[in-house]
Amino acid sequence: MIDDKIRLTAAHANVDLSAGLPAAGRGNGMNGPVPTGPTRSTQESGPRTAATSSVLYEKQQHVAWVTINRRDALNAIDLATAERLTHIWRQVGADEGVHTVVLIGAGPEAFSIGFDRRTPARLIGPKACGLHKRLVVAVNGTVCREGFQFLRDADLVVCADNATFFEPRWGDTADPGPGAERERVRGMRSAATRRDPVTASEAYSLGLVQEVVSLRRLRSATEQVVERMLTPPG
Repeated sequence: MIDDKIRLTAAHANVDLSAGLPAAGRGNGMNGPVPTGPTRSTQESGPRTAATSSVLYEKQQHVAWVTINRRDALNAIDLATAERLTHIWRQVGADEGVHTVVLIGAGPEAFSIGFDRRTPARLIGPKACGLHKRLVVAVNGTVCREGFQFLRDADLVVCADNATFFEPRWGDTADPGPGAERERVRGMRSAATRRDPVTASEAYSLGLVQEVVSLRRLRSATEQVVERMLTPPG
């Protein structure tokens, strides 16, 4: 059953949910702050984007935090958002000071529900834009359709316990590489055969995600993952 609020929001965002979409992001006992992206660092460099931008960019030391910022539209990707993401991936790729990228969606309701009706199909993942730096994806709420492009490109996916995964579309049917990517694509293919949405715990079992944490801890857990990545072994 599609939650009425999500159905109306998706319709307003010109997203076709005729295949159905699970409710997400409410009634999870969330008492802490909503993870909507990073706070501004005094060491930030790069463009300063207004809070109304569809994609927020923050650079904190060697980490670029990218937030899909269309919460009222369940972080659906319209043309402006797709172009902004493409620009950011290329900019980060050219910045030798960025070693790791974190991608998150604004608000607890959805990470991203994919393209809206007016956006032509295109590849929006970092790798398709030539970015091959470490990518950590933090999933909150619903991810479906083309939002899976980001998961496919990720080195590691952390998800909140309110996350749901639905109707995978990742735009690339080529055989995946070794390791976590191969396992994740297998999980996507398994999810594609499911009629019901995949829960966070099921996503972990399928290899779609590597860590499941409470929604309140999503930001801090992601920061810890990044810190481990940046810490030299030994």
